[in-house]
Amino acid sequence: MATYGGSSSSNPTRMVTFKTSDGKEVKVPVAIAMESKTLREVFDGDLDRPEVENAPFPLSNVDSQTLRLIVGFTRVTLQFRSKYEAFEKERLVELPSKYEALEIERVLLPSKYQALEIAREFELPLKYQALEKERQKFETEFFGRQSDEAIVKLIKAADFLEIKELLDSVMPSFRKRFGLGDDKGVDFVYSAEAEEIFRRRAAPASVGART
Repeated sequence: MATYGGSSSSNPTRMVTFKTSDGKEVKVPVAIAMESKTLREVFDGDLDRPEVENAPFPLSNVDSQTLRLIVGFTRVTLQFRSKYEAFEKERLVELPSKYEALEIERVLLPSKYQALEIAREFELPLKYQALEKERQKFETEFFGRQSDEAIVKLIKAADFLEIKELLDSVMPSFRKRFGLGDDKGVDFVYSAEAEEIFRRRAAPASVGART
């Protein structure tokens, strides 16, 4: 079914090879492939089995360039997710534990308790806000570098592969780029109305290329 290496989906060295719609083979980290609900269901647990067949898996609805974009985007979003999870651990586990330990001594250690209050009320939210701005900046720059065609292909691929985080991230950029309202969702991308908009936007570039 697919090409693998290693023994755990959390191992960044484990790869699965896909043969894309343009006939190219693209290696994808298993951890990234696992972000696709479609692939998880197709492989039905085989993504966690290193003994599966050593052959590329056909991915006829996605070309190699789009798949590489998906890999690049997802790799960074997984890094952000790890940071968000660390903040949540600090907020829900580590800080409450510190509070509990200091509760008895808060009268004797007011300065230490005050520092903890500052961390909870100010420092942690500021860190979270900074990370959110960093994530938004990444998405703006990532999607801003892509052509109209690449953006449309990303949406269709994310929809087909059921990668919710990518789909949720790319749709606002798509609507802004094409001057569409918030009501224009994924279904619109597949409509005749959308194809006409794409055709009209591509026409000036085609005319310019011929002159």
